[in-house]
Amino acid sequence: PPGAEAVSAFCARGGELSPLEHEAAAKCDAAAAAPRKASNHAAMRLHCDQVASRSPQLNVRVRVAPAAGLVAHLRGVRAQWKGAARAAAAEGAGPCASDDPSAILNATLCPKAWAALDEAEHPISLAVIMVDSISAARLRANMPRTAAFFARRAADGSGRSVEDAAETGSGETSPAGSGGVSSGRSARVDSGQGAASSGTRSRGAWEAFRFDHFATVGPNSPRNQFPLLSGYASAEWAQEEAGARLPCLPSGRPSRTAACDRWIFTRYEEVGYATAFTTNMCDWGVMEEVHPLHTEHPPTHHRLVAPWCSTAYDADKLYFRPVERCLGDRRAHVPLLEYHERFHEAYASLGLPRFAWSVLLEGHEPSGIASASLDADLADHLERLERFHGHRLALILLSDHGIHYGPLYDRTRAGPLEHLRPPLYIALPKAWLRAHPRAAANMCRNRNKLVTPFDVHATMAHLLRIPLPGEFPRWRDLREKPPVSLFEPVPAARSCRDAWIPQSHCPCTQQPRGAEPER
Repeated sequence: PPGAEAVSAFCARGGELSPLEHEAAAKCDAAAAAPRKASNHAAMRLHCDQVASRSPQLNVRVRVAPAAGLVAHLRGVRAQWKGAARAAAAEGAGPCASDDPSAILNATLCPKAWAALDEAEHPISLAVIMVDSISAARLRANMPRTAAFFARRAADGSGRSVEDAAETGSGETSPAGSGGVSSGRSARVDSGQGAASSGTRSRGAWEAFRFDHFATVGPNSPRNQFPLLSGYASAEWAQEEAGARLPCLPSGRPSRTAACDRWIFTRYEEVGYATAFTTNMCDWGVMEEVHPLHTEHPPTHHRLVAPWCSTAYDADKLYFRPVERCLGDRRAHVPLLEYHERFHEAYASLGLPRFAWSVLLEGHEPSGIASASLDADLADHLERLERFHGHRLALILLSDHGIHYGPLYDRTRAGPLEHLRPPLYIALPKAWLRAHPRAAANMCRNRNKLVTPFDVHATMAHLLRIPLPGEFPRWRDLREKPPVSLFEPVPAARSCRDAWIPQSHCPCTQQPRGAEPER
């Protein structure tokens, strides 16, 4: 239908129900009697039976349909932003001409920065992909193609891969003082910090950074995703840690009329970015604590949620199982990846920057089978993003925590430690890194530093302001040390307390169950 971005089901041509369709129909009947969530599939089944005399076919198809009014609004915001930038640069004086650091810190626009980098004219877009509930070690084991995608693009922050620099014979692959690789191939190649072997090197648009000491700040999704999405803490953690929770959190049930302007999406929308949120589960993820499914004030311009509200998929939490992860003739994550790619295509063709956040639930089951089934499709998706958009698109791939139930957790010594160590990869355009050598050098330095979801939020916020200092909330004013953007130096001797990690989840002190403490 005009304006619709997803079709979840249609009336199949065949009249006979297969055994699987009978099972799905029974689930629809149960949901119709006591619905947990609105199901368009149940409505489609009723329509197919009564009107078309056909069986319902659950088969998701997606597209991105930018509304004309939204496009006009975003273009107006961009024009206003670029006009202000050009006016500030044309003055030839102002905060950047001052030697007072506080003048630059308080400046809205810095003429020298905008004139040199032209970020207002050519903004960098951002794609965030979260594979919920998978540890860094489990991702490398179960998703080798995805891990290899980043390993082939790992480099020193100079805009050249390690192999590129080695082939020149210079032996100098790091920016001055970057702390990166300093000569030829490094031992970091084996750990994934450097590039892959010369036979698998990438000549693509991105340079990738893997942060091996990315740590959780709590045991579950809300306690780790609220800092990512807003820079503030969840209600439970704020109470436990004597800090300030996200101001938008209601005291009772969320209201359809409630709005929230503290999400990271708002920062990007304020400068003319199109935003999207997608997930293969039937809600807004942790944002459902603020926004019910059918909110009147969605946190993003676009969303893709409805297909996974089908009772054939979501009624009994099938996303926790290693089987039955198909919607029609395709795996359930395929429509989500398609939508994510088409979102970037649609707005790139309109000349508008974009910010997309996708949550994949394939890690949220105890066997690890589902995450393995995601690997090839996700790696191919990343290849296409880089090929078509990588010159002006940044990518963050991460998780909120490792799995915390099932045999990979309960019956192992390593499980509780893996839970504290989710993956964090950041890929940035090589041209952007060459234009921002200080940010590139700091990204290299920070790869082996202790970083948290608060710091990732600070990095996303800082991306809009570079080379100016970032602006982000301090959820706990009592602490002296704020979050640190990864484009800035992270202290080498940073403690868990400095990073706002509760002692119970400090990876520096936790030991496998039954293990002797390190001496």
